[in-house]
Amino acid sequence: MSKGPWFRLVFFCVLLVCAAFAVAEDDQNQKLDRQFQSAVAQYDAGRFAEAASQLEKLLPYASQSFEVHELLDWSTPRNRRMRKLWNISKSQSD
Repeated sequence: MSKGPWFRLVFFCVLLVCAAFAVAEDDQNQKLDRQFQSAVAQYDAGRFAEAASQLEKLLPYASQSFEVHELLDWSTPRNRRMRKLWNISKSQSD
């Protein structure tokens, strides 16, 4: 057997495996994005504890995400009070 067909077969298999990993990673990213959007919807609806719970589950997968950390921070009772005060003082200065 010559090296040509063997090399093409190995190359094709490697390419196929890489494509499968890329699809799996894309599916995972879409799932994480849907979970984040669900947490945003919970937050917007005033269900802060539920939003925080969902965001905490995302942290292991999105530990470097500014958005996840920021929304989780705003979901805590102390920071919700701070945001309310900020909005009041901002509206009074306008």
